[in-house]
Amino acid sequence: MVMAAGVLAFAAGLAPVAVRADSFPSLTRAVEGLAPLPSRRALDRIPNMGRKLLALRSYLRSASRIADIWSWDETQIATFDGTPQRAALMAEIGAIGAHFAAANPGYGLYVNPHIRSLDDQIAAWNGNTTVGRAANQLYENFLVVFSKDGTFPQTIDADAFSGWLRRFMPRTPAPLAAPGLSAHGRASAIDFQIAQDGRVIAPADTSKIEDVWKKDGWDEKLKVSIEAAGPSFAGPLASPYEPWHYDYRPATGMPDLKPADPGPAVAE
Repeated sequence: MVMAAGVLAFAAGLAPVAVRADSFPSLTRAVEGLAPLPSRRALDRIPNMGRKLLALRSYLRSASRIADIWSWDETQIATFDGTPQRAALMAEIGAIGAHFAAANPGYGLYVNPHIRSLDDQIAAWNGNTTVGRAANQLYENFLVVFSKDGTFPQTIDADAFSGWLRRFMPRTPAPLAAPGLSAHGRASAIDFQIAQDGRVIAPADTSKIEDVWKKDGWDEKLKVSIEAAGPSFAGPLASPYEPWHYDYRPATGMPDLKPADPGPAVAE
């Protein structure tokens, strides 16, 4: 397939958001050949090729441990809800909240107890605008590196493709973990937000870090309460910096549940 005009459009940043993952068989075959289990069926549910490649990049970089960190599905989450580990998590969150409220009269903590299932993560990845920008940058670079004389490559060297994907750094970092890799998907991370009179005033929003979290000192106040009452929590997340995000690492460990099955592929 001759793609001279298409390559020019992609390089201008006009088209990658509309490129379906099944548009170019050679690239689809390369992706399928590289995807580590259990990521393959998750990739099937990302219809845009740029977003698919961006997710595959993360899967390749995490390949040695991907099975151990893969997110739960709704059934696994429901199973976790009835475990002693879930009760211990909620008790520690409650202790942190009580300490924070006592130290900051009139304010409290809001925590969404819902674990981010793989389905939720895939939907967010497919719809997030900033992920789309990073995906466009990756796809544009792919065309520059792998296209030949203005045509789309009919074959792709797997080793060269894998190495390029692992090394590529988008100018715009994706604000989300690739579907299946979020620590929130296994109850291994919690977002603590600041509330007043039933309203969240310091949300889990990167645009509020400087003007709200740092300016009003909520980052340090939250950290004090977590260090005092949350021995199983570590953080906050350093890269990208999220003052509300704390990893949960209980000494007793978490239940061992089977990797999630993301279900069948979906059409765009």
